[in-house]
Amino acid sequence: MVFANTTDDFCSTTFDYLIVGGGTAGLVLAARLSEDPSVTVGVLEVGEWHPTEEGISVPGLCGSLIGNPRYDWLPPSVPQRHVNNRTVMQPRGRALGGSSMVRMCRASAREYDAYEALGNTGWNWSEFLKYMKKAETTIPPASITKPGYGINVSPSSEWHGTSGPIVKSYPTNFNALHLHITAALETLGVPKNPEPDNGSNMGSVTTFAAVDPQTVSRSYSAKAYYESNAERDNLVVITGALVSRVVFQPGSSPLLASGVQFTRDNKTFTVEARKEVILCAGAFQTPQLLELSGIGDPKVLEPHGIEVLLDLPSVGENLRVITICEIDPQYETVDFLLEPEEFKRQQELYKAQKGYLSSALATVLGFVPATALASEEQIKKWQEIGKKSIESAPKSAKKVFELQLQWMQDESSVEAELIPFPGFFLPCGLKPEPNVRYSSTLVTTMRPLSRGSVHIVSADPATPPAIDPNYLENPVDLEMMLAAIKFTLKMYQTEPLRGVVRKQFAPTAEQSATDEALIDYIKSNCTTVFHPLGSAAMLPREDGGVVSPRLRVYGTANLRVVSLFSAFCWTFGANVVNPMCKVDASVIPFVRTTIHPTSPHTLNLRPYRNCLPTFNPRSMRLLRK
Repeated sequence: MVFANTTDDFCSTTFDYLIVGGGTAGLVLAARLSEDPSVTVGVLEVGEWHPTEEGISVPGLCGSLIGNPRYDWLPPSVPQRHVNNRTVMQPRGRALGGSSMVRMCRASAREYDAYEALGNTGWNWSEFLKYMKKAETTIPPASITKPGYGINVSPSSEWHGTSGPIVKSYPTNFNALHLHITAALETLGVPKNPEPDNGSNMGSVTTFAAVDPQTVSRSYSAKAYYESNAERDNLVVITGALVSRVVFQPGSSPLLASGVQFTRDNKTFTVEARKEVILCAGAFQTPQLLELSGIGDPKVLEPHGIEVLLDLPSVGENLRVITICEIDPQYETVDFLLEPEEFKRQQELYKAQKGYLSSALATVLGFVPATALASEEQIKKWQEIGKKSIESAPKSAKKVFELQLQWMQDESSVEAELIPFPGFFLPCGLKPEPNVRYSSTLVTTMRPLSRGSVHIVSADPATPPAIDPNYLENPVDLEMMLAAIKFTLKMYQTEPLRGVVRKQFAPTAEQSATDEALIDYIKSNCTTVFHPLGSAAMLPREDGGVVSPRLRVYGTANLRVVSLFSAFCWTFGANVVNPMCKVDASVIPFVRTTIHPTSPHTLNLRPYRNCLPTFNPRSMRLLRK
């Protein structure tokens, strides 16, 4: 790949569309818009392109780069007063491709339909399904897969895509305790679900992963949407570019975005857009950019000397706790990867497309209803407490809370997720004993009632915003997390899983002896589950929304937020990359067909014919340091 000479070359172009953020949604959008050769698309990404980094491309190394500042923004939360005043790190991808994860599964149909019920026409299960299928190519399971794994051996084209850019496949290696876990869950009222992608995902699920089995590598947005389109003359990606604000035409009403300002190599530049500026910067950077651009609460902006161009609120945020058990050493786990010789052996197996590194490590998920966690009486108590919360909830949360509380007593509604991991889950912060085999399970509640915020603390774009998830502020969240972790401990005490457990490692027997001790364990050890959302809510403006169903920022003519976790109001009951791919086609028509204002706010920009004035036509696929 050949690179352009200077940042000045990039800035001498007037693009039709400027996309801020080269993550999951940004690259999908860029690829689709640039299918039209008559338009030019520029993407600005602060991270770099790492096509040879094994921590990104090797499926079994997923998560190994968390905490590495080269690849992770590493933003901390503010001290969390309801979790022992701890700061909780909020890992976010800092690379071309962003934070796209490996697992590919869908939430229930009702959750997608609820977005339309909240006033967002066209955002429903039928439409989501259409575009999620368009984004994927489904690989049927290998013939060696055991029937007992609960896998649909012939995925139906009614639910699964066959020709999209993202490849999804079943694991080639399975957790040695896979069948023990699914059998224990079935005993506890959580049955196997061989087809969770049909709009009903409750149960134990052998999950697809975004892994291409032909190359045994991760299939994600940088590979699927950028690399395969990098030779397009009209698609330009610049890395190492920190966007500081959106530039608006002075005096325009509604606000008319004319470009963005960014820094690169300690210099400040401005690049212009003829049609639209589109923010795809994630749930943390999106509200930060809006506020730095003069869009937000005057009480937040004015202390930092930022002129208020548009008064709009932006709000923010899910949580997990882990259980770990020592198991019978006859069962193979990834703990042996800590042994240098074994890791070297696995690297050699990977070259032959075999071994633990060839597929995602977490192969089974448990999607659990509240009815499996608690009695009917306890659920009613949660609902009563939750109803009191509605009275004091932010305007943008009231209708969402009402829906969440309605779903609690439904046996098909997923309210907690269990993510078994075949080994000691090192990111939890605890330390394993050497030469011991472990089974870990990450436990999370799916739709917390606590609401937090993301706001700037400085006019300097390099200063991270104040991230306050406000974990466990609502007492229902703590009670549901307590019930979920007790359910998980019960799973390990249920045959056949019980027969392989040698010792309960975390929480210890003492830490789980009473509810009070378990609550302290939760508060001392809980951490993020990587799905911050809601910081630029897609709701009617009168309900506290920031963007319309067409993802345009209210009060602007041509600024959109196509960062769907920023726009979504609650966490889906699943590990979801798929909704990001709804921008694959559903967002494109109304971006392309929007009539952009030319009067009375005509933009003084260069004509299209001068879009790429100084480049060799094939020299500007990627401009990076």
